[in-house]
Parts: sequence; structure tokens; C-alpha cells
Amino acid sequence: MAGTNGRVYIFPCASEYVLQVDTVHMISKNVGSNLRDSGMELVHQNKWQNGLTCIQDGCVYGIPQAGHTLLRIDCSLTTTDEDSPDPIVTTWKLPPPRIECRDKFEGGVYTSSGIMYTVPNNHKGVLRIEPSSLTG
Repeated sequence: MAGTNGRVYIFPCASEYVLQVDTVHMISKNVGSNLRDSGMELVHQNKWQNGLTCIQDGCVYGIPQAGHTLLRIDCSLTTTDEDSPDPIVTTWKLPPPRIECRDKFEGGVYTSSGIMYTVPNNHKGVLRIEPSSLTG
């Protein structure tokens, strides 16, 4: 998924790190903490697939496939400059019920207000993603 900082982010479906690709300087590197070691996500395979970029908060969101969390990559303080700081990678726990299933959601939509909705695949409901910066 393309970030608001001009870089591309590869979601760690089976990896433990987010991969950042700088297509201008032709550099790729892991960013953020090790997701397994830090306890940010307990699922090891098929964590996130597909994503959405929110222009209002400058973040990229990884949609849960088998994961129990929503992946958030904060690009708001980074730029296209080669020496720009790394984005901040965090996760948000899914609201109950966190169903033990694969293929929870498949894609989503971004609205002009910045609120995002995922499309359920093997889940009984839609996941509404409302960045906290939009409510304050």
C-alpha cells in the first residue's frame, strides 16, 4: 500500500516486520519492531492482507486476515527525504468478538471523511476504522 510519504509498505502476512520500499532511492528495509517478539500480534501466519491509506491522519492500515489486530503504520512524520525517520508501526486490538478464523476481511473502502470500512469475508460483521485524530 502506498503511504502518504511516497513510500510503499508491504504487510507482513507471514513475516515479523513491515517492509518499507523507497522507490525513489531504490531502498527497501524493515521498519518497526519485531511483531512477534514485541507481542503486538500473536498470530504468525496470514496476519494482514490488503490495506487502506488514510490521508487525514497520514497512516496506512493493514486489514486483518487471520490476525487479531489492525496494523497501523504512521507515515505522518516522514517525508520522501532519504534521511527521514522511520514510520511508527503499532497495532490496535480488534473489538470483541475476536474470532479465531482465517480470512476475516478482504479489502475495504476509504471515505472522504477518513473513516474506513472493511469488507467481511469469513467474519459476521464489518470493521469500522475511525482514526482517533478524526474524533478530537
